[in-house]
Parts: sequence; C-alpha cells; structure tokens
Amino acid sequence: MARKSDTETTTAELTAAVPDRDWAAEATDNVVRVVDVVKAASTTKVQKAVKYIVYGVFALFIAIVAALWLLITLFRFVDNYLPPADSSWSTWLVFGVVFTLVGIIVWVKRGRLIPKPA
Repeated sequence: MARKSDTETTTAELTAAVPDRDWAAEATDNVVRVVDVVKAASTTKVQKAVKYIVYGVFALFIAIVAALWLLITLFRFVDNYLPPADSSWSTWLVFGVVFTLVGIIVWVKRGRLIPKPA
C-alpha cells in the first residue's frame, strides 16, 4: 500500500479547509469600491466645477444683455427729454462725459500687476 506524503491532499480535505466564499463577488465589490472612491475624488468635483462655470457664463451673458438694454433705454429717454429735440448730439455729449469720467476713475483706481520692489 502506498503511503500518502505530507504534500498530497485530497479534494475533500481542501474543501473542508477553505470555507465557501464567493471570490467573484468579493473581487467585484472591491473593484466597485475602488472605482467609487476614484470617481468621488475626481469626476464629481470636476462636474461640479464645470456646472458652476457654465452657470456663471450664462449669468454673465444675461447681465451683459440686460446692461445693454438698460443703456439703450436710458439713451432714448435722455434723448427725448434733453434739448434740442431735433438732434441727439447733446445726449451723445452727456453719455460721452459720463463714460469718460467713469473711465478716468477706473484708470486711477486700477491695480498694479507688478508689485513695487521694497
């Protein structure tokens, strides 16, 4: 009769030694967990940033359109009630002076791009 060596094992012994585990389900769960962590760390933040950028650009566009409509309405209102009524040179003069003064104020208050050396 042949003697069994220490390294030889039977299938029954292996089955009894290792409990029933679903290795495929565990591996899938680990992969899904890692993908969720990577997605939460990268993709979700990028999507949120892009959403804010798109909404900001849309709000800026609406604000520019509203400002232009307001300026056109104001120009026509001033043009109707500022003498002389037959031409709009006085309205252009008033708007030119106002925008020039605003430009001068902004120019004086502008920030320096390069800091002065100490």
